[in-house]
Amino acid sequence: MPRTHMTLPEKPRCKHEVHRSRPRSSVDIAAYFYGEQTVCPDCVKDLAIPYYQISNPDRSTEDILNEAALKARIDRHAEDSFNSHEFPKVIFAPDIAGGDYCFVCLRSL
Repeated sequence: MPRTHMTLPEKPRCKHEVHRSRPRSSVDIAAYFYGEQTVCPDCVKDLAIPYYQISNPDRSTEDILNEAALKARIDRHAEDSFNSHEFPKVIFAPDIAGGDYCFVCLRSL
């Protein structure tokens, strides 16, 4: 029986490319505004974990930011009560313009 070659789907090259694999909706968080810069979810998670001394870093970015907000006594749902230098603010997918990129890893958003 002859062997046939099956093409396997490409794996993402890095953890930052995982976010591109599904279509975005208007409630998807595309990035965060942190200290006057746009930062991707993976990088904001990597920044928050050591700063807020978060345990169990395998959780989602949102879970980690919720724990960090509790430690910092910040109400994440009242974004008018803090500025982006104090804590990251959410940027939803429809608010991302073409050419936006993560300030930390330079990945296109």
